[in-house]
Amino acid sequence: MTVSIVRADLENVKTQVKALLDQLGYKPKKEEIFLKPNVVAPQPSETAVVTHIAVMEALLEYFAGRKIVIGEGSSCAQDTMTALTVAGYVDLAQRYHVELVDLGQVERQTVRWEYGNLKLPKLAFTHEYVNVPKMKTHVQTMVSLGMKNQKGLLANPTKKNFHIKHTLPEAIRALNEVVQPDLTVMDGILAIEGDGPGRAGRVKELGLLLAGQDVVEVDNAALQIMGFALGEVPHIPPRENVATVGLTLAEAKDPFLRAKDNYFNIGNASLFSMRACSGCLEAFAFGFIKSGIFRWTERVDVVAGIEARIPAEHGHLACFGKCTKKLAETHKIVHIDGCPPQPEDVVKILEAFGL
Repeated sequence: MTVSIVRADLENVKTQVKALLDQLGYKPKKEEIFLKPNVVAPQPSETAVVTHIAVMEALLEYFAGRKIVIGEGSSCAQDTMTALTVAGYVDLAQRYHVELVDLGQVERQTVRWEYGNLKLPKLAFTHEYVNVPKMKTHVQTMVSLGMKNQKGLLANPTKKNFHIKHTLPEAIRALNEVVQPDLTVMDGILAIEGDGPGRAGRVKELGLLLAGQDVVEVDNAALQIMGFALGEVPHIPPRENVATVGLTLAEAKDPFLRAKDNYFNIGNASLFSMRACSGCLEAFAFGFIKSGIFRWTERVDVVAGIEARIPAEHGHLACFGKCTKKLAETHKIVHIDGCPPQPEDVVKILEAFGL
């Protein structure tokens, strides 16, 4: 297998997507196409949190003439259709007359995996499945690339179980053993570095597109471009000597600022994620941004996840989500319930501390 790499920007993306796939020699084997972007939360493309709408439009034109379905399953804390609307996908689908679906609402089929039975969208098997991830760092998994993007195929209860019943790296690996995209096209035109994968990270103007028919090889190529060593990221099996066409890995390399380990700040608010699912992370991030936390000068620390514990140092302290209820009761700490809590619930933390 080979990974194709080209330089691209938002103005030449249509030409460069064609060049990317042409030099890969890619030809779809099925007439119907399923495009799976990364639209984890309701954010516009310029934030780099979601797969840029320009990349998706370029793919729609590349696959013109075929029946196309765009599908996504956003974070547990978010409504998928709202996220797709804010990201511009609803308007795009209407303009190109393609179907847009919430993967939480589609027909599923049962497959066997390492942990028993797993229900996945039939689209991933009946259609030519094109995985379209973003190139981002991640506070829990170090990076969010092609393999991680497949977590969006899952129904919400299963997404939570990836954190609660399993370890996240092992579950992601096992998922990728039972469903493999026919093609992965990675959006690295605008990337996220630092405390990604959301707005706590920093936009990086990388100007790259990557593609390949082996998602593990694409992820390994991306890791080396980002400055990670092979085998350093637990959920990505190392592949040595990945062959490339177009740019070499050395030519494309542009090291990323890394995320802190299971911890990030938004203004003076901090979240300690101790095996919390992405629902709690998203609810925390969006809730604090909406609440106007940037106005406050006092420190607020929040713990979340099934392994939550009291940090050695903290300011105003709160527990977030169903998993932390017992911890909050034991230590008489402010607790926000929910699995996950809603972003609007975050204001209750501020109210509890009189902020």
